[in-house]
Amino acid sequence: MKTQYEMLLYWFNGNTSAADFVALFGSITQDADDLVDDDKPINKSRAMARVLHYTMVDLINNQFYRTNIDWLRPTISNIILAWDASNVWKESSNSIDTHFAYVYRDLVETLAYQVALIIGGVEHAQNVALDCHRFLTDQQFETYDEWLLGEKGESNG
Repeated sequence: MKTQYEMLLYWFNGNTSAADFVALFGSITQDADDLVDDDKPINKSRAMARVLHYTMVDLINNQFYRTNIDWLRPTISNIILAWDASNVWKESSNSIDTHFAYVYRDLVETLAYQVALIIGGVEHAQNVALDCHRFLTDQQFETYDEWLLGEKGESNG
C-alpha cells in the first residue's frame, strides 16, 4: 500500500510542492486537533511550537501555497470553520448535530480536492475526491459510533 505522501504525489501529478503543502497542512491540523481534543498524551508546548513554526515559517515558504494562495485561502478558511463547528456540535444532545460534527471534522481532505482542481481541472479534481476519500477511509478510520463514544468519554462496555 502506498503512503499518504505517495498518494499526494499521485493525485497532484508529481507536483512535490503541492504534496508538501498538503502534507504540511495535515500536520498543522493534526497538531491543532490534538491540542484541543486532549485525547492522547502529547507535549503541548512542542505541539504548539510546531503549529506556530509550520504556519508562520514553513507554510509561507511553500511555492505552491504562495503561487495559489488566492485559490487556497477560501478552502482553508472553510476547513477551519467546519472543524470549529464540529467541535461545538460533537457536544450536542441533538443526533443531527453530532452526525454533522462527525462529517465536518474531516473536511480537511477537501484541500486535496482544491489542489487537484488547480493542478488538473474539474475532472481531475472529481477523480481525486473519490480516490482520496476511499484511500483515507480504508486506513485506520473510526466509525461514527466509535468516534462518538470516544469523544463523549464513554466506554463500549
